[in-house]
Amino acid sequence: MGLPPDPNTECGIPEHVLESIARMVLPDIIAFFETEEGQKEFEEWRQAQELLKQQDEEQSECGPVIEQM
Repeated sequence: MGLPPDPNTECGIPEHVLESIARMVLPDIIAFFETEEGQKEFEEWRQAQELLKQQDEEQSECGPVIEQM
């Protein structure tokens, strides 16, 4: 059997394992977002997040949406 879930992480993966994975992939993530393609994708993501935020704000102004069955 495996180790019991780590109570410090929601996914149950031990913190040291998550940190090792992060250390391994972070340089590649940084390198990607320094490229023109990465900058473009980040800007598209940022715009999509702003749109979602606006939609959430509009929905909260109108109250909860109730679906009829």
